[in-house]
Amino acid sequence: MVFTRIPLADQSFAKIRDEKLIYADKTKYVHDLVTSDRQHFLLTRPPGFGKTLLISAIAELFSGLRERFHSLYVDQTDYAYPRRQVLSLNLASIDSKTPEIFKYNLLKTLRIIADHYDSALTYVLPAQCLGELTEIVYSAGYEGIVVLIDEYDAPVTRNIANLPVALANAEILRDFLAILKEDEVAERIAFTLVTGVTSQPLTVSGLRSTHLNDISFDPRFAGVCGFTQPEFEALFADQLKEALISFKKSGLLEKGAELSDLIDKIGHWYGGYAWDGETRVLNPNSILNFFRDKAFKKYFFTSSRLDHLTPFIEARPWDFLDLRLAPYIAKTIRESELPRLEIAPVLFYGGYLTIDKTFKIPGASNTFMEGYSFKLPNFEVAAAYYDECFRFLNWPTDKLELKKDELLSAFLAKDGAIVSSIFSSFFGEVKFHKRPKDAEACHFFFKLILKALEFQVESEIAGEAGRLDLGVYLPNHNYLIIELLYYPCINELTELEKNRILAKKAKNILPPELYDRIIADRILFVSDYKALPDKSTSFNIGADNTDIFRSRAPILDRYCLTQTEIDQILSKTLENFLPEEDITKILIDVKPKNKISNKKIDDILFKGAKDALDNIEKRNYHSLLGFKEEEITSLVLVFYGNGRKTFALFGQNQSGDVNNVKPRSKKGSSPT
Repeated sequence: MVFTRIPLADQSFAKIRDEKLIYADKTKYVHDLVTSDRQHFLLTRPPGFGKTLLISAIAELFSGLRERFHSLYVDQTDYAYPRRQVLSLNLASIDSKTPEIFKYNLLKTLRIIADHYDSALTYVLPAQCLGELTEIVYSAGYEGIVVLIDEYDAPVTRNIANLPVALANAEILRDFLAILKEDEVAERIAFTLVTGVTSQPLTVSGLRSTHLNDISFDPRFAGVCGFTQPEFEALFADQLKEALISFKKSGLLEKGAELSDLIDKIGHWYGGYAWDGETRVLNPNSILNFFRDKAFKKYFFTSSRLDHLTPFIEARPWDFLDLRLAPYIAKTIRESELPRLEIAPVLFYGGYLTIDKTFKIPGASNTFMEGYSFKLPNFEVAAAYYDECFRFLNWPTDKLELKKDELLSAFLAKDGAIVSSIFSSFFGEVKFHKRPKDAEACHFFFKLILKALEFQVESEIAGEAGRLDLGVYLPNHNYLIIELLYYPCINELTELEKNRILAKKAKNILPPELYDRIIADRILFVSDYKALPDKSTSFNIGADNTDIFRSRAPILDRYCLTQTEIDQILSKTLENFLPEEDITKILIDVKPKNKISNKKIDDILFKGAKDALDNIEKRNYHSLLGFKEEEITSLVLVFYGNGRKTFALFGQNQSGDVNNVKPRSKKGSSPT
């Protein structure tokens, strides 16, 4: 029987089957699990991939209601449908904002289950109560019980930004799950499946010796969650035909587009996930929403937005923003401990990354370790990732698309002045304290913009002639080589100046955080527009210092001090708090040095760009890249002083003809 009605999210297996809704038959995997010699399993998948539906199907299988499995794989086997008492828990439904609240609500949930069996729990610890509950359920009849725990790690992952709470909840989980492997309890359990987003809470508290068999990366179960390509095309055959007609009428697809073109586009948007490096699946939550809305939209944030990880990401922002996706040893991913989480495991378990390839890494004594390389799985996730990057940078993404055609035209026309102007405006939109502040960050920012605009970009291209920063595929078989240069602001603090300020910090002349701000941002600044405390009053970081602040004129928050600001500091803000000689010394150290004209800066940028362009043109890159000489264009883009000015210079490989050879300073194009 072919079912064509699309289920909504979070519907149970029983409801899907009773109402004859579309269901991807995963009962082969279920049959393999329940008939396996090993009966206790752990499965991790990102949010929205159908773990709860899988749990629901297994619960129904042990209920003995065979009719719900009619025409499915398991019903074609000799499976006898033995009945079992099922103990099912969903820890995502339990409030766990503190360890005390988590423990209280976990106990409450267990006691509610016990009430269904007309029994009462006598213990006060969750682990002991779980053991007691297995005895109660086991006594209700049937041979052995089935324990199903869904979203077991929710109490940890939801609190990962608050590490003490996450660790305390992980300790509770450790004891809670460990009780299941004690001999007396284990004898009552016929089958266990624990699902979640990550396996990390199992390792954080020493559960590496757990009895659970982790099948998350087992190739035999690579398609257990999500739609495989054959499943997708068979289940949604009618919907695909309708969508093809609709999209051709609306112009989303060309009039000559075929069904295969639509399937490829859907895969580009929502497919690409793999846990073995080979079996690719589509995100079921996104696919169901796509057919419901009949539109290509970004549904990924509805289930996987990393709001709870924002403090973690902000602590190491460029790890998140500049994903290098270096190969990882499999053990590192599976056993990353909570206090030392790396960004790749966090994003992998959240669904932002997927396994691209698996490989063997030589180890000691002629052994091999399994390794993974990662990638962004599809366009939907890439767009969500870029949105998250721009959200961190406080960058308005609505302005990005408006510049795409203009930037492409500038690339094709080899107009360095327009490229410079566009990227100066991009930098100007980023909040100052979050702008890239070194060469590596500027390289990433440029690459981020290009990828977000859907340019096909290659980075760090190595060859005998040298390493290319970026390569961009342009229309009509054109290729753009990009060299990125970064010049620190000439007026930045020198190491000597930093040391002088640190020496004053040691004398407790000013609050410590003020010196840190002077060094980091070249500003004098006190939060909430409050002046400095009295010199004679002690100042403790982290304490309530409200009473010791004086209501004085604020110290201005600027990138560097103007003469007017210096006068204000000398005459108003600090006159009663520090000796004049100390104020003078601080101002001397902070005051911008060696001010030079804009023309001189342009000359420096142009010389650096011209030298880099000449260096590119001396090397024969076309054979490495597989293009003809005339199809390759070179661009050198120079960033100066945290994006205060950009400078671009184009050239044509091998021709010697350089475009835009004169520095152009456009009024308003260099935001401060």
